[in-house]
Amino acid sequence: MSIPGGKPLDLTKLADGTVVTIAGTISFEYAEWEGPLVEISGNNLRIQSTGGVLDGNGAQYWDGKGGNGGKTKPKFVRVVTSGSTLDGFSVINQPVHCFSVQATNTHFNNITIDNTAGASQGHNTDGFDISSSDTVSITNSRIIVQDDCVAINSGKNIVVRNCFCGGAPHGYSIGSVGGRSDNTVSNITVAGCTIENALNGLRIKTIANAKEGSVSNVKWSNVQINNAKMGLVIQQDYQNGGSTGNPGGGVPVSNLLATDISGSVTDQQYHVVCASCTNLQVSNVKLSGGTQGTIQGASLEGLTSG
Repeated sequence: MSIPGGKPLDLTKLADGTVVTIAGTISFEYAEWEGPLVEISGNNLRIQSTGGVLDGNGAQYWDGKGGNGGKTKPKFVRVVTSGSTLDGFSVINQPVHCFSVQATNTHFNNITIDNTAGASQGHNTDGFDISSSDTVSITNSRIIVQDDCVAINSGKNIVVRNCFCGGAPHGYSIGSVGGRSDNTVSNITVAGCTIENALNGLRIKTIANAKEGSVSNVKWSNVQINNAKMGLVIQQDYQNGGSTGNPGGGVPVSNLLATDISGSVTDQQYHVVCASCTNLQVSNVKLSGGTQGTIQGASLEGLTSG
């Protein structure tokens, strides 16, 4: 099945309780537009498959610029829902961001995002971008992208469990937080996950000049980080995709526990640049390679190296 360019696969008028089964491969023809290629909304939905594939035809869009210029690239899947489950299908060759999620009590399970073919030119190819959500889980999934595997920009009670993150990614991220209409993140768990060949392993990033928001009650546990540039990152100096070196405290970070984290890095085991960070705890973190890194404006209780 092929969807004409510039038009979405529209699943926005589904009756409550609808079950949708993705069979075979659904591909999306080329057109420069903002998307999304797939739009899903409704309550108590089940979007399921046992091997179905959504193919975004990314190779015709990738130019190394992502959302920062060049071709206009459509986002892939927008999900606005409550009480729903998405299970068992694959998304490949995303032009730019994959899942944009605004949901409550919704569960993603056994999802494969594979942007391996975009390794040289794919950019801003986030796996899951989550905002203004409550009680969302991503479990047993495989995410191969060139940006954040998961980015939680706002929301609460979000769990990422038993997932793989690879493809030269930016890891599992909270943020960037700040500068939006909703800037609160709380009760976040990343557990039982693996990260490979990443720029960052686990990261919190808040906008340096933001005036409101917060990040609180974050738990990273039983995570394997293999060959990341930086392991655990908390940066309050994030701006325009990079670091300013001048952190701001407008989005305070509090109550972080990183426990049972192991693996290897090539640069910094920790990169912490804070202006307002409290109660940051680490326990049984064993990262090899690189240096212990930068710890500025905060302390990590229980810190040991190597």
